Amino acid sequence: MKRKYKTCRVLAAAKSEDGADAIVKALRTVAPREELAVSKATTISQVRNRILPYSGNEPPDILIIKLPLEDEAGIEQILDMVAKSSRLQAILMVRRDAYEQISYRCRSLPIFVLSLPAQVQIMAEAVRFMIASGRRMADSDEEVMRLRRKLSEIGYITRAKCLLIQYRAMSEEEAHYYLEREAMDRCVSKKEIALEIIDSAEAQATGRPGL
Repeated sequence: MKRKYKTCRVLAAAKSEDGADAIVKALRTVAPREELAVSKATTISQVRNRILPYSGNEPPDILIIKLPLEDEAGIEQILDMVAKSSRLQAILMVRRDAYEQISYRCRSLPIFVLSLPAQVQIMAEAVRFMIASGRRMADSDEEVMRLRRKLSEIGYITRAKCLLIQYRAMSEEEAHYYLEREAMDRCVSKKEIALEIIDSAEAQATGRPGL
């Protein structure tokens, strides 16, 4: 079964509305419309307001900028925004005479630099690569969260077993069997049973009815 990923958010920025529209038009060759949510900007202020976490907006996954913008934004501001974001990837389209210098400055960031006039095909390939990279990062995050949940569950179960051994004089095997049987009989997870045992032990320790 093909996995369904969330929509990739792209912010297209250029000096004029026509320039931003040209980027949007090029993006139509990258992925189906429902897989890309594209917004536009013409100034660095608009870009910043849509990227920074305090803006209240859902930040973009990919930033595409054709420099310079309407307010002659400096490259430093763009590099700073990308560096501060844990997810943002960017494509910068710059003048040919600035390409080497800007490419060097972007070498340690997830930024793809294109020399103007940029070929639509190259930009599209860069966006496809970034979408795939973003999905891999999302998959990795989900796996990390799954492992954390599993380790947390193991921790609760282990603690509950220790409490059963301590307060009910069970062997480790008996405690293990008790958790499994209770979970099966009550149609709940072993973690839920473990949490009940832990809560009961804490209640006993504070003078409330417990184990």
